Amino acid sequence: VKVLIFLFFFFVFLFLTVVWSFPPAKCVLVNDRKTWTGAQSYCREKCTDLVSVRNEAERQQILSIYSTDVWIGLHRNRLWSDQSSSSDAAQPDNIRRQIGVPCCTAVSLQHFGRWTDERCLASLPFFCYSGELIYLL
Repeated sequence: VKVLIFLFFFFVFLFLTVVWSFPPAKCVLVNDRKTWTGAQSYCREKCTDLVSVRNEAERQQILSIYSTDVWIGLHRNRLWSDQSSSSDAAQPDNIRRQIGVPCCTAVSLQHFGRWTDERCLASLPFFCYSGELIYLL
């Protein structure tokens, strides 16, 4: 009986150690379509914020999960929703088409994964930031 109790607690301890060792999720894909502002509000309520895409690896992670336009955290003034500035001057590639129209930024598979300016009132799925890995919500 003592051996069984010991084994039970050992496996509970082992399970909790493994579960706690995994990092929290970095990007959560939300399939619910919202405007950019609605998506930002949702992310701030549930996670941290809309995702900031700071390098090619992060962009590729997003592209590997979703097959259409999705909101990211870049807004009209080329600031991320966390107020840091965008480091990629080449993005978005369709900025001239939208001059004078309030625009927010989406990642678009129709444009080979480039960022595109979209009307902020368009309803799109979106990615929220929340830690280290991408997973679906």
